Amino acid sequence: MKYPFRDFPSPLGARNSRPLGGPPDELDRWLVRWRLGMFKSIYRLRQHRWRVVGVLLILALLVTVWLLPMPDETGAVQTIHNRETTLVTGLQKVCDHPQQVFQQFGYAQAKVPDRNTLSQLPTPAHLQLQKQGDMTYDPATDILCTIGGSGIYTRFVQHLQKW
Repeated sequence: MKYPFRDFPSPLGARNSRPLGGPPDELDRWLVRWRLGMFKSIYRLRQHRWRVVGVLLILALLVTVWLLPMPDETGAVQTIHNRETTLVTGLQKVCDHPQQVFQQFGYAQAKVPDRNTLSQLPTPAHLQLQKQGDMTYDPATDILCTIGGSGIYTRFVQHLQKW
């Protein structure tokens, strides 16, 4: 195989056949031009390094945002034990004793049902609270969980009102 810059079968044969300090041949001139081109492009990058760093930083931020998982909408509903509310959705997930839950939503203590009525609700193991109106009751710990007050109103308060 012959190289396009020399008419010798190998680059070692070409170097060994030329005496030291001889005139540069075509390959040597090409290498010098290539190296000069590399140095010029590196010098241009060094002149505009802040632009390059800025573009790389923006690209890294975009890739990071693209690869991060998006939170689900039910993650915005937070459990309230200390009477805190969520500002994201405006919904409250309240888990406490039934008297405190009714008091949290402003319903009278006389409307609180007994344990037998509450035990008809699903347990936390059977139902995942996801939307407004969902309710669970754990009879072992006497904890009533609900999202928003509409479930309490439709199940217990509305039916007991006299028209």
